[in-house]
Amino acid sequence: MPPLRHLAGITLILLSFSTDGSLHADPSPPPPLVSHPPNHHHYEVVPHSELEALSQASRRIASMMDAILPFESTVWPHAIRDELGRTGIFLAPSIPFNTLATNPDEDPLKGWIVCAILATGKYIETIPFPVHHVCLTDQTGMRGELWCYDIDIATVRYLHRHLASGTLTAEQAYQTLIARWKKITRPTTLPKKSPNPVPIRSSPSSSSKRLHS
Repeated sequence: MPPLRHLAGITLILLSFSTDGSLHADPSPPPPLVSHPPNHHHYEVVPHSELEALSQASRRIASMMDAILPFESTVWPHAIRDELGRTGIFLAPSIPFNTLATNPDEDPLKGWIVCAILATGKYIETIPFPVHHVCLTDQTGMRGELWCYDIDIATVRYLHRHLASGTLTAEQAYQTLIARWKKITRPTTLPKKSPNPVPIRSSPSSSSKRLHS
């Protein structure tokens, strides 16, 4: 795998993709974190028309990331609104977070995260209805003890605009993001009588202390 030696280079390469007029410098501070009080919302399947639009945007995000990064990424819409009634998109690299975080000098994990935010921020604007959040996970978080880092869409838009306008560096965007995201973990329910139960996988180790704080 070719190394990602310069995090700032990811931003420069991404900005070579076409942008639209929404990317103007915004001097405002990051949006306030939204508190979601429990509302006992019932899970609801996303309508087909909305799912198609989310899927199309997901393909564009993945294509943009794959054209830049030296490894593939999977992007998909959540077909069911969560317990808060939110619509969202999931992103996962083909390489586990722990592996990407083993060489901090090359910043491959930070590069993937910044790339994910820029690509998602760009194509989320093409969706004709509200998208509420983005979740970052990896192959280990997609099975066993399910986990993801949940980011509200206002933060994604804020970081995207500031990165694209040059008012935030990639490192600043990364630090802002990890200070605001929320880790969500949901253990899977295993069959009671399974001769070969799937082991519950633990969350990624602390190889990247800032990531898992």
